[in-house]
Formats: sequence, C-alpha cells, structure tokens
Amino acid sequence: MHALGVNYLLISNRSWPGGDRYVIRSLFEPFAADVNYIVLEASTEAGMNAATARFAELLKTLGDDAKATATIPPRLRAIGGVQDKWEPRGPGWTSRPAEWATMGDRSVAELVRGVQGQADLPRHAGRQRARLLGHLELHGGRL
Repeated sequence: MHALGVNYLLISNRSWPGGDRYVIRSLFEPFAADVNYIVLEASTEAGMNAATARFAELLKTLGDDAKATATIPPRLRAIGGVQDKWEPRGPGWTSRPAEWATMGDRSVAELVRGVQGQADLPRHAGRQRARLLGHLELHGGRL
C-alpha cells in the first residue's frame, strides 16, 4: 500500500471517503505488466470492515470459470457505506462550454499556442526559454 500511495495511486486518506464509507476498485498494471491490484480503501476501521464484507459478497457473485482460475473482472468498482451514505452527484457540466465547441479537432500544440497568444513558435523556442528559466533560477532571478 505504501508503494501505491507514494505513486499517487491511492485515493483515500483520513478525510476521504470519510465516516464508514469505502471504495473498492481495480488498478490496472500499476508497477508491472500483467500484475493488477484490487484495492479496498476506507478512512476508518468500520469502513474497511464494510469494504471487506462487500468484497467477499462480490467474490461470491463471480462465475465458476472465474473462481476456478482466480480471475476477477478487469474493471471493478464499488462504493458504499454502513451508515454514511454516498451523495450521488451528476457530472460537473451538463453541457460543454461554448468556447470548447471548436477545440476537439485541434492538436495540443495548437491549443497551447492559442492560450499563449502566439501564432507560430520556432522549433527551438522551448529550449531557449528553458535555458533562460534555468539561468534565472541558478542566479536568483538576475540575468
């Protein structure tokens, strides 16, 4: 769990999911090919006990083939809580912002140039800027 946490692959902490809520999810090949993880996460002992009980229920629902080969579906997601229920929320936006209407067919470089307000950047501009920023950091902001 420590290795997952220091690589920002865990989503729980003392505050989230909070109460006796839990999250059960699969992690696809976090460190090595063909090695997947099932993670049970909670903020409290009560949440972890509930997650363990729910995971045991999920294992019972697997088919005979999965039980014979110890195969768990590749995408496993379950959330719950004993007394503290999850508040369902919809997506952040009900529709895309109007300014995004024409951005779907543009490359990342075109989007960045649009944000920077520069029509065309020379190929070496990034290297020059990186050298300048490095120089400024090295000399405390003095040229």
